[in-house]
Amino acid sequence: MNKISNKLSYYAIIFIMGAIIVSFVLTGFQGFGTNPDQVANVDGRPVTLEEYNRNYNMQVSRYGQMLGGKALTTQQIKMFRIRESVLNSLISQKHLVNFADSLGFDAGKKAIKAEIMNYKAFESNGQFDVTKYKNLLRANNLSPANFEETLVDDIKMKNLRSLVSAIIPSQNAVKSEIHLKSLATEAIVVSFQKEEMTKNLSVGNKELTAFIADTKNESLLQALYKSFKAEEEKKKTKKIASFEEKKNELAKSHLQKSKREELTKFNTELQSKIQTALKNNNSKELKKLQKKYGITYEPKAQVTPINPQFKNIKFKQEDIIKLLTDKDTKTVVIEDTTTAVSFLKVKKYLSKEVKDITSEELEKEIQSASTRNAQAIETAVIDFQNEHSTVTTNLPVM
Repeated sequence: MNKISNKLSYYAIIFIMGAIIVSFVLTGFQGFGTNPDQVANVDGRPVTLEEYNRNYNMQVSRYGQMLGGKALTTQQIKMFRIRESVLNSLISQKHLVNFADSLGFDAGKKAIKAEIMNYKAFESNGQFDVTKYKNLLRANNLSPANFEETLVDDIKMKNLRSLVSAIIPSQNAVKSEIHLKSLATEAIVVSFQKEEMTKNLSVGNKELTAFIADTKNESLLQALYKSFKAEEEKKKTKKIASFEEKKNELAKSHLQKSKREELTKFNTELQSKIQTALKNNNSKELKKLQKKYGITYEPKAQVTPINPQFKNIKFKQEDIIKLLTDKDTKTVVIEDTTTAVSFLKVKKYLSKEVKDITSEELEKEIQSASTRNAQAIETAVIDFQNEHSTVTTNLPVM
C-alpha cells in the first residue's frame, strides 16, 4: 500500500506542478463556431481547415497503407474514428502551444532555420537543397511561409517536451510503478461520440419540406451533394445517387447537425441513462442503448494504471489508481472530452506476482518511466488546458 501511496504522491506532484504553472479563467467548451476556414479555435489559436485536411488525408493514407494500400471506405473512416482523432490531436497540439506561450517559449528565425536544416527530406547528397525544399512543400500544398509558421509551434512544443523530459523519476518511484504493472482491472467501458449522436435527432416532415422548398438553401444542398459525389467517386462507386435521389437525406443530415441545443440535451440525457445503468449493473439497458444509439459497450475491458485505456478510449491515470487503491467496484469514472464521453466501472481486480529486478533492468525501467512520465505530464497539461480554455469546433460535413 505504501508503494501505491508513493506513486499517487508522485503523480499528484506532477499534476499540481502543471496546475500551478498555468493560470487561466475557467470558460469551458463553447460548442461550434461559424468560421468556414477553421475547424476549431483554442483560446484564440485556430485549427485551420487546410491544417485539418492535411492531417486527415495523412491519417487516411496511413490507415490505407496498413490495410494493403486500398482506399478506405466511409464506413471504415467512421469505424476508425479518423475525423474525431485528427480533430482531438490538433486541439491537443494547440493546448500545448498555448501552454508553451504561457511559459514564455518562443521560436526565432535562427531556431526555425536550424529546424528546417535538420529535415533529411530536404537534403541532396547530404546538403540542404533549397529547390528540393520548395518542390516538396509545393507537392504538399504548402508555401515556405506557411511551413515555417507551423515550425514555430513545433519548436515551442519541442522546447516544452525537453523541459518535461528532464524530470527523471527516482528508483523508489520506478519500483512502485513496477508494482502497479502487476495490477489490472476487468471493467465495463462505455463510450459515445457526441457529434455522431446527431443522427438520432428527429426532423419533422414539415421542417424538412420547408427547408428544401426554400430557394435560399439550394446552393447549400448542391454543395453538400458535391461533397457526397466526390466521396463516392473516390471510392469508385459504380452507381452514384443523383441530386434528387439524395436531396432529402442530405437536407435531413444538415438539419440534424444544426440542432446544437437539441444535441446537447440529447447527449446529457444519454449520459445520465448510461451512468444510471452502470450504477445499477443493468447490462440489458446498456445493450439496448448500444443497439439503439450505436454507442461503444465493452463488458470485459482490461485496463491497467500504467495503460489506462481500452482501445482508443483513454481515462485519467489518477482515476484508475484511486479505484485500485480503494478496491472500488461502485464508482463510475466519467471522461468528458470535447468530442466524446466515456465511462468506466470496475467489475473485479486482477494481479500477478512481482519478480525481483536486477540493477540493469531497473535502469531500463527508469528510462522507460521517464518517457511515460513525460507523456503523463503532457496529458495532464492538455487536460488542464482543456478544462480551463475556450474551445469552439466546426468540423466540416462529410
